[in-house]
Amino acid sequence: MARRKSGKQPLNVYFMSALSIFAVAMLIPLLAGATIGIAIGLSGQDGYKEFPDNVNGIRVINSSGSSGTGVVNGVCTSWPTTTNTLIQSENFTHGISANLPLNWTRHNDPSNCNDDGDEWINIQVPMNLFPDPANFTFSRFDWDIISHSQYITTNPTTNNKSRANYNITLNINNTEIFDINEGTNIFMPTYVNNAYRGRYFLNGSYEFDGMTEHTYRKAAGGCYPNCTAIINISGWTMAQTPAYYEHPPFQNEFMVNMATYTTDIDTHSVIINILPYVLALVNILIALGATPYWNPVAKTMKGRMKVL
Repeated sequence: MARRKSGKQPLNVYFMSALSIFAVAMLIPLLAGATIGIAIGLSGQDGYKEFPDNVNGIRVINSSGSSGTGVVNGVCTSWPTTTNTLIQSENFTHGISANLPLNWTRHNDPSNCNDDGDEWINIQVPMNLFPDPANFTFSRFDWDIISHSQYITTNPTTNNKSRANYNITLNINNTEIFDINEGTNIFMPTYVNNAYRGRYFLNGSYEFDGMTEHTYRKAAGGCYPNCTAIINISGWTMAQTPAYYEHPPFQNEFMVNMATYTTDIDTHSVIINILPYVLALVNILIALGATPYWNPVAKTMKGRMKVL
């Protein structure tokens, strides 16, 4: 039997098996996760709802507390039990605050808890702020929280570049949709009682990928629009900031503005329509690599790459 000439051997069978495992274990999740980005690239992104302009109403479930008659074992549970829909209009016209929205939902703090939410806080938001999973693909969630009654009296333009980090989690019917650590500016310069002040500030944004959107769709699909949506904020840490400035915006009275976005192309359709072709191409290359025909193909591709 004639031997194959040196250099004409197919790729090692163990290597091909490793490639097959990689395609199944790594490629599929990576492509599925990237489908939101693919969909946005193909069709763009649209605003879905703004809070409180289109949807209104929040309620603090509970928060951390240090002392007071409403604090039990470090938990303040005496926040108002009714949904708060008080709209506060603010005309931010200075520096980076010029980009902030006009309308906010203002939430008062309980009078019998101290340090409300200094370590953590759970806020229930209306479910119809989020897109109907039966008709839309959830692509982005933005939020801004700013203090109302608390502010610094020194020039906020000196301090508005100070940064903080915090953890934020979105839960739908006790299913965690995402949990991230986000960075934020600490102060927002604005006028308070006709004086230039710095309000305590927190903002952030979450870009959905295909896997997270699938988690949301699965959690909300059976209960929408009557699901329970809870935002938890915790782990507040500040960098290069004097200790007396360490004051989360939700420690006392605070205001909230949020926005959600969708993309027109259903990511499940992207997965169904694109993923099989990608996997088919990968599998063809893996199968070809296990045959004597691999070297001629590889040489041809290498030659064309040199030309390019």
